[in-house]
Amino acid sequence: MLHVLLACAARHDPSFAEPDSAAYFQVENGEPARRSDISVDEFRRLVQRGIPVVVQDAARDSLMKEWSCSYMRDNFDAARFRREYDGREENFESMGDDWTTKKVPIVGKKLAPGAPRYQPFYWDIVKAWRDEQERGWGPDPAVIAKAVQGNTTVPYFLDESNLNEMKHNPEFWFQPPETGSLAHSDEHCIPTIATTLSGVKRWRLSHVPAEPHREGYFDGLVYTYNKPAPHWDPIYDFNVSAGEAIIFPPGMIHEAKSVGEVCASSATYQFSNPAPTIYWRTWWPRLRKLVDMQHCYGMVARWAQMGARARPQSYKKAKATAEEYAQKVDTDRDGVLSEAEIRAVVPNAKLLSEAISYHDTDADGAVAVSEFVDNYANWAEVEFRAIRA
Repeated sequence: MLHVLLACAARHDPSFAEPDSAAYFQVENGEPARRSDISVDEFRRLVQRGIPVVVQDAARDSLMKEWSCSYMRDNFDAARFRREYDGREENFESMGDDWTTKKVPIVGKKLAPGAPRYQPFYWDIVKAWRDEQERGWGPDPAVIAKAVQGNTTVPYFLDESNLNEMKHNPEFWFQPPETGSLAHSDEHCIPTIATTLSGVKRWRLSHVPAEPHREGYFDGLVYTYNKPAPHWDPIYDFNVSAGEAIIFPPGMIHEAKSVGEVCASSATYQFSNPAPTIYWRTWWPRLRKLVDMQHCYGMVARWAQMGARARPQSYKKAKATAEEYAQKVDTDRDGVLSEAEIRAVVPNAKLLSEAISYHDTDADGAVAVSEFVDNYANWAEVEFRAIRA
């Protein structure tokens, strides 16, 4: 019922027609955009739109660029980590063992053609050692976590304001040849950057279906959903080699398989600046239906409301509410909500910047009253129907 109501919401107003996925995401023969020496401004534009990009020199200044599987085995030998998809959360594997060529089949799951057949290794010591001590991290996990944090740096194309956040969310994937992570959607509300430190990884990315499955897309579940059409429909299929990084938006279903001759090591982080505001606005009808993203709804609401305190309403009522609110904000009555005018109702600098990006539909650097009214009403309509359902 929820999906039916939200689908109706998307059809209620013609401004909510979704663009063509392949055109929006700039897909060329399955390849994402590839850049070297990318500017901060170009990177920001891509991230705000949620367009995946491979930065080919992402690790050029990284303190981790030598952290191959063998380096990790030799330098963190006392640490413990886990093998994915074996049904256990505990860290039964020792980093000092000979695991860099180990292949254990994935069993008990339906796998799509081309999907990984063997289990990868996963290490999230910084994020989890305090709250999940029962998993067993080996001696001195605090010291090891501090070492990982001390070697975390912000890539040259990212704003330094992301450093503290990145120091608290690293994950490492270690993948001997032919092992890999099954297709899944994460619960992160912000973009992911995954840097290959050794080996080669084949990535496949799939856009969220227009009607997401009500159970979400946890590890490999997407392979089992085939109605009304297969939910696993990758629009990207490409390799990321050592030193390169793939950056992709929240919600995007992704799979990664080691396809090189040596063990693939990679470091994964999330960052919040810049935020994928345009991506969320453009694909809101389907992202609002994705259960994996449910804790992100408040973030989008803050952008869409831009300081307004009204409850979600039907499109017609929400448009009237937005028009009335915009008249109060537009103090000089010029039909444009200036940054100064918006700051009066959204004093937080980061939220201010993100709200402007969300509502600046024509990307001219200003928020017209008409843009705010349409975007607010579109957001409210979807949210209203979801709450009613």
